[in-house]
Parts: sequence; C-alpha cells; structure tokens
Amino acid sequence: MMAITKKKDKNNKTYYLVRVQARSRLQKHVRVQKQSKLLGKDATERKALKREKELMYMCLEEVRRKEGADLKFRELIDLWYNNRLREKIVTRETAMDYHRALEKWCYSILDQPCNSITPSDVKSILGWQKDEGISRGFRRKFKSMINNVFNWGIQEGYLQSTKISPAIGIQLERKEESKPEILTLEQTRKFLTAAKTIAHPWYPVWAMAVLTGARNGELYALQKEDVDLENNRLFISRSYNNRRREIKSTKGGYYRSVPINQELKSIILELLATNLDSDFLLPRLPGWNKGNQAKTLRTFLISTGLPSVKFHTLRACFATLLLQQGKAPAVIMKICGWQDLKTMERYIRLAGVDEAGATDSLSVLPDKSLGSDFCLAFPSQR
Repeated sequence: MMAITKKKDKNNKTYYLVRVQARSRLQKHVRVQKQSKLLGKDATERKALKREKELMYMCLEEVRRKEGADLKFRELIDLWYNNRLREKIVTRETAMDYHRALEKWCYSILDQPCNSITPSDVKSILGWQKDEGISRGFRRKFKSMINNVFNWGIQEGYLQSTKISPAIGIQLERKEESKPEILTLEQTRKFLTAAKTIAHPWYPVWAMAVLTGARNGELYALQKEDVDLENNRLFISRSYNNRRREIKSTKGGYYRSVPINQELKSIILELLATNLDSDFLLPRLPGWNKGNQAKTLRTFLISTGLPSVKFHTLRACFATLLLQQGKAPAVIMKICGWQDLKTMERYIRLAGVDEAGATDSLSVLPDKSLGSDFCLAFPSQR
C-alpha cells in the first residue's frame, strides 16, 4: 500500500507526507510500514514519487529478511508438502508419509526459525532415532527429507538468509552390508515342487514370480490381454498399489516385456483355461490385495524346511538364476525394469559370476611328487 499526501504545516508551508506498507504473502503477521516527510525544496510531487519508490523497496527488503528469519520449520514443511501435492511430484500417500515423519521426529525444532536450525540439531534427531532402534536406511532417507525441504525452500526464495541445508555433510555410521536372502536353484525347485504337489493355491503366483521377475503388485495387476503367446512375450505395464487399493503404472512408470519360456507358457495356458470369469491372469487369492503374500510365503517355506524369505526375494531368485546361466546383466536389467546399476551389481556379486574360475590358474602348493614322506620341520618345543 502506498500513499502520498500534500499538506500544510502551522506556518502554512507545503510539505509531502509519504506512507508505504508491505505485507508478506507467506506469513500474514509480517508487515513493514515506513513514512517520510518532505519539506522545503524537497516538497515536490516528483521527489515525493521518487521517495515513495525508495521506501517501498526498503519495505520489501525488510519483509524478505523477516520472512527468512521468522519462517518456522513447521511452516516450511507445510509449504513444501502442499507443493508436492499440487505439482504431483510424489503420490499423495508418499507426501503424507514424509509430512508425518518430519512432524514426528522434528517436533523439537518445528517452531524454530529455519535460519536458526543447525547441523547439531539434525545430528541430535538422527542420534535419537538410532537410540530408538530406527534402521540406518530410514535415518538416511530421513536426512534426505530434511535436505529436500530446505533445498526447496532455498530455491523457491522462502529462505532468504539460509544458504545451505543444515543436513548437508552429516555422515551416518558406516553400513555393514549383509548378504541378501536368496534361494538356490535346488531350493527353488524343491519349493515349487512341494507347492505343486499339494496343489497350493499360491503355486501359480509363486511360479510366475520366479519365472518373470515381476514385483508383487505387477503380478496382481497382470491381465489376460498382457499375454502375447504368438510372440512369446508377457507385457508388464501396470502395478497394484496396496495402500491406495488401485491399479497404477509400474514403479518405473514404463512398460516392459518378459520372454515366455516353455515352463512359463505351461503356467499361463493352465491359468487361461481355468480362470475364465476374470480379466485378470492370476486368481484373486484371499488377503493378496491386503499384503498377506509375504506371510503366506514364509509360512509355507518354513513348513517345507526351507529358508524363510520375503516375497520380493523371488524376484531376486529370477535375476541370480539367469546370471548363473550366463545371461548378460543388461538384458536382465531390461526384463526386470531396473535402472540402477548398483542394484544389479548386488545380484552379480550374489550370483558369483564375476569371480567364477578366477582362481583356477593359481598354483602355489608343493608338487605332489614329493610323496607322503614329505613333512614340515618345526622347531622343537622345550
């Protein structure tokens, strides 16, 4: 708001009173007012207009400084959250998860001005999470959440006096990588043979998982129209979202195809012949749409004396078995829909294909011609 008023003082001399006000669009309580009185030679309309512009510039600068100083972390989180929803950068559920996690773990700094939050504050939160038994993976993700919120606020101009996120540069303890759970070829055959022998209702789902490398949600969303028996291809273009109870695109957002071999073809033909009343390829098993597939698999594996593994492990079995057969990693990545080579490298190490035969030429032991009379001489013990 701007106003220029021409007035006369008690001595009947003309002067100009210039009033200016600026209010923050982000924080309604932030408001700056300034005024100036022009007397004598400065009491002209031209100089009053010039002074008005100068005062407005000063007001706006002060508002920006106050926004940067007064914007609380809680308010920044809300602004970031609403932007994620409006721009559809992540799903609504993911945005809500992030928002809840930030409010839960950052309650001690929610009402602090953003420019007063330090790396020490973030370290304290991460340390508290560790003491509570929170996994390193979640803490690493949580640190990224804080970085994302601050970096967004800086880029969008909400944080004028903050130049860098307080979570930048904070290191977590070194991760000790554990060997992923996996089933060997022999174990996989034993598992599927046992399931087929007793006609377990989940057998076609488990067999399809091992033979396609598809994710759980992708298997659930498979339809009969995705099968191309003429060209022996199975198209994977949809995935079931357990939380939203809806069919959406795949995790990568694009379709891919899986070659249909003879074993997979036999499973598909049986499904097409028996499941006539549904557009879906696989049967709608009780509890599948509620996430019970993992519990069902573990229970069955334990009952057959096999290692208990996650449902997602069947996807890993598909990859490692193909790697052990000499299939190119790039081809497996394409079939499975992996874009991250780091994930693929993990399965390469698990399959041991890079190391196979590497030590065959290593020969350091004594020649066998020395015979059985050869022995090592050790100093006597007294």
